[in-house]
Amino acid sequence: MRGATEGAYLKIVADCVREAARYDLPVICHIYPRTRDLQISFTPEDIAWAVRCAVEVGADVVKTPYCGNPSAFAQIVAECPVPLVAAGGPQSATLADALAMMAAVVQSGARGATVGRNVWGFGNITAAVHAFKAVIHDARSPQEALRAANL
Repeated sequence: MRGATEGAYLKIVADCVREAARYDLPVICHIYPRTRDLQISFTPEDIAWAVRCAVEVGADVVKTPYCGNPSAFAQIVAECPVPLVAAGGPQSATLADALAMMAAVVQSGARGATVGRNVWGFGNITAAVHAFKAVIHDARSPQEALRAANL
């Protein structure tokens, strides 16, 4: 147990998994490890722990932060028996920086990512979506993705 409320939250997820199974629905668990001051932890060990907890309570897909280390994240992905997707992360300084992070996520073996603020925070939302698609689904480099999106 890593926190006073962890067990209660995992029970809620397990209950949701059981209820979803009644309707043959998958469960995507958005799980973010926290530090004692409730900040998101990006350490590989904390992320690996959170992923394992989500898997143990029956999640079908796990969404978690990227730890910033491609080899460590690759190990987390490899040890996860269900599809793992990365959270889009904090607002990046530039779209190129956000795309570089997504390229590392994809190279680590993650099945995808969910991206919000790094799309909505960019002036040309449509172009940003096309650039992320190029990196995540078409395995293009961030520079190729920017060119493909006319940026």
